[in-house]
Amino acid sequence: LETDCPYCDIRRTHHSPQFVKTDIPKVAVKNYDPAKLAKERNEPCTMVQVLEAAAALLEVSEGKLAAAAWENSLKMFGVSE
Repeated sequence: LETDCPYCDIRRTHHSPQFVKTDIPKVAVKNYDPAKLAKERNEPCTMVQVLEAAAALLEVSEGKLAAAAWENSLKMFGVSE
């Protein structure tokens, strides 16, 4: 899983927003607020939205997909739990 940071957020014009459940408030860049995302920016906190969309598209549970992504990350970096 990846967020495609920093310039490819999940947008209403894409296919995936219909699968996203988590709403993350956004504001225009000129109205910066540390509690909100800047519009058209993508940040690591949107990973949950990527997970929601990918799980729905792959027709697997979010938990199963998250576990697989975690295991792949551990393998990639040579880390054991």
